Amino acid sequence: MPAAIPPVRCLVFTVIALHLMGTVGFAQGTIHFGNLAILGGVRVVDGPVYAEDGATALLGTTFQAALYAGALGTPVDQLRMIGPAVPFSSVTSAAGYFALSRRVLNENGVQVAPGAPATVQVRVWRLADGLTWEDAVAAGRGYTSSDLLNLPNTGCDACSPASPPALMIGLHFSAPLVPEPSPFSFASLILAAVVTGYHLKRRRQHRSALG
Repeated sequence: MPAAIPPVRCLVFTVIALHLMGTVGFAQGTIHFGNLAILGGVRVVDGPVYAEDGATALLGTTFQAALYAGALGTPVDQLRMIGPAVPFSSVTSAAGYFALSRRVLNENGVQVAPGAPATVQVRVWRLADGLTWEDAVAAGRGYTSSDLLNLPNTGCDACSPASPPALMIGLHFSAPLVPEPSPFSFASLILAAVVTGYHLKRRRQHRSALG
């Protein structure tokens, strides 16, 4: 029986295969959606994602990653989700990374011409905190997003010669998952609201006495 291929090496083979493979027929720009890509033994994309402590790499399908994209220069609040969310690896040696997939930038109102530049962002969240990234943001915990990434060009399968989907070179997460507010922080907010309300009440009473 042949030896099993380590998970990270599988990711490498997948990157190389997808990078060399093209599917003719799409008339929009293409990218490889993934936070790990190794070509020629070099990690050209390496953007692991960490939990709230900033040290524990995300592991397992309870964490999801989604690609948001738009034409070059699109503001962050106008980026749109492209394709389905994908889970993170459940294998310890590949913790922090999610499976690579090929995306065409021609859905959800996004239309990036073949080979044209694009602005993209990866958004990550814990399913326990929301079914979508937006849900987790509304809950105030268990989410993060990469820095905005401007790709100088996307892939073009229908061009002659064809160019492979663009890799997300430069992908980086500046922050881990947003932690749940501590009970102390919540209590501080309540105390601040009570104190503010008290002073506003005293001010109204003082104005009434003067009137």
